[in-house]
Amino acid sequence: MAYLPSRKVCVRHGRRKMIRSRRGGVAKPKARSLATAIQRDEKKARQKAKQASGPRIPECHKPLEDNVSELAPMPEGYSFIPNGDVYITLRCRLKAWESNQFVYKVYDALDNVPIGIRVPSEIHEEILAKSKETERSIASAANARDNKPRGRERQLLRDQFPMMPGHILDAIVEHAFLEGSGRVGCNGYMPDGLRAQLAVEAHIRHNHTPYEVMLERGVNRELARRMVREAGQGIRKAWEGTG
Repeated sequence: MAYLPSRKVCVRHGRRKMIRSRRGGVAKPKARSLATAIQRDEKKARQKAKQASGPRIPECHKPLEDNVSELAPMPEGYSFIPNGDVYITLRCRLKAWESNQFVYKVYDALDNVPIGIRVPSEIHEEILAKSKETERSIASAANARDNKPRGRERQLLRDQFPMMPGHILDAIVEHAFLEGSGRVGCNGYMPDGLRAQLAVEAHIRHNHTPYEVMLERGVNRELARRMVREAGQGIRKAWEGTG
C-alpha cells in the first residue's frame, strides 16, 4: 500500500466540528477566546461610530484662531464672511489679529470643508467701507486716464496718414489707443510708427473690407486676413498719400 501524506479532513458530527487525521486520532478545535471576540466587537463598534459621525474638523494651531462647524452658535458681536473675496477675508483676519481678537474658521457640516470665517462685526464693517472707498478711487483714476487728451496719438496718426479723414482718425484714436484695452495701440514695446500702422490696418480690416462677414460665414481667421490684405493695403496707401 502506497504511503499517503498526512492530510486533515473536516468531518461534522452534529453541531460539533471535528478534524480527523488519516494517521488516526481526532484533533480538537481551538476554542475562540472570549476576550478576543469582545475586543473585535468593540473595534467594529468604534469604526461604525466614526463613520456615522463623518470627518472631524481639523485642529487649529494658530494663535487667536479656532476651527468650528457651521452649526456652532455664532459668538456675540461676530459676523460671517463667506469665501470668495480674498481681499475682504485677508484684511478682516489681519485686522482681528492686530486687535487681539479671535477669528473662527467655519467648516461645512456635511463635507467638512472651509466655507468662510467669523470675525468681529465692527472689523467686518470697517474693512467693507475701506474696500468700497478703494473701488471708487480706482474707478475714478481709470476714468481720468481714459478721458485724458490723446494729442500725441492723434498727431502720430496725422503725420503718418495725412490723407486720412478726420472722423476715421478720431475713431482709431478712441478705439486702438484706449488705455487698459490691451489693443495694439497700447503696446509700449513697439515703435510709435509700427503701433500707428498696425492700428490703422486693424481698423481698415474690420470696417472697410468684408473681413467680418467672412468670419461670420466660418472662414478661417488667417485665411480671411490674407483674402482682404490687398484691398486693405490699397486703402492704407491712399491715406498715407502714396497710393
